[in-house]
Amino acid sequence: VRYFEEQTAKVTETLAQDITILGTAGKAYAGAYRQLNPRIAEASRRPNTRLLVDLSNLPTIHSTTIGEVLRAAAQLRSNGGDLGLFGASKQVTEELKLANVGNSIHIYTDEADALSNFCVA
Repeated sequence: VRYFEEQTAKVTETLAQDITILGTAGKAYAGAYRQLNPRIAEASRRPNTRLLVDLSNLPTIHSTTIGEVLRAAAQLRSNGGDLGLFGASKQVTEELKLANVGNSIHIYTDEADALSNFCVA
């Protein structure tokens, strides 16, 4: 007997100013990384891709997502691209700080900040 139904997060992909933006539609549950991580990995394999990940709908960030973001950033840079994050909640920001993500990845407050600064970075 199944007492709960696992929710799945819908991953969104948009293009703005030649930058791919990945995020989740609506508030995502803690297991959203299962859908988000493969999309980040896929985008990181494209040459010259500039990728922003919208964290605004994630209440927390799973350690595997942090690892995937770090791997993707390194791969994107080796392929002539780059990666940035934006929209992190206070909780997610603390988790990113603990993992020292800000030392190697651009972190922006919101989409407007990310688009205006990531384009010139």
